Amino acid sequence: MPVPDHFGCGGDALSTAFLQQGLGYFRLLAHICGMVTLVRTTNSVRLSFLRALLADSGIPSEVFDGNISALEAGIGAFPRRLAVSTAQRLAAETVLRDAEEYYDD
Repeated sequence: MPVPDHFGCGGDALSTAFLQQGLGYFRLLAHICGMVTLVRTTNSVRLSFLRALLADSGIPSEVFDGNISALEAGIGAFPRRLAVSTAQRLAAETVLRDAEEYYDD
């Protein structure tokens, strides 16, 4: 039984095998593929502020690359990415633009 391709990132035999084995790979892949990156930053304080802005507006967000950023000892080589679902993209961009925070640093 094939896995439905709701996000344009799966639905093939490999993702079906992962899901049937309970590895959760397909869920992770679907979650990531259904999201867009809004901002890249090495500033953890700013990242927290941006997440608070979005949360206050009722927009859930995720931070990608947080673990690699922690491993590089704070030298700023790997920026963290703030991502939202594709369905929330326009609303999130509007919130960040209104706060004049829609830029990478």
